[in-house]
Amino acid sequence: MNDARLKLLVVGKDPALLQTRLALLTHEGYETVTALHHDAEYELRTGRFDLLVLGAALSEDEKDLLLQIAPKDLPVLQLQQLTLPADLLEHIGRRLGRAPSKGKE
Repeated sequence: MNDARLKLLVVGKDPALLQTRLALLTHEGYETVTALHHDAEYELRTGRFDLLVLGAALSEDEKDLLLQIAPKDLPVLQLQQLTLPADLLEHIGRRLGRAPSKGKE
């Protein structure tokens, strides 16, 4: 597990995929908030996050809107395709400047 509870906002269009990502990231020690694309604006305006993860299914317009709302210093991971759990953890670890977890999938 990570030594600090970093807070992630994971945005997507598929509720089942968001639930899977929530379980995975919580298990890895991240405080995780998931939001469907139309609820993410509220979360960005009211919450404080260490990383914004944008799902691959979001349109460019949806991504652009969220990036305009997000604090300028908030790191963003834009997924380009459906990502396997181990790859997602690696991408998040890299974006946050942390070594990925080994042996967990």
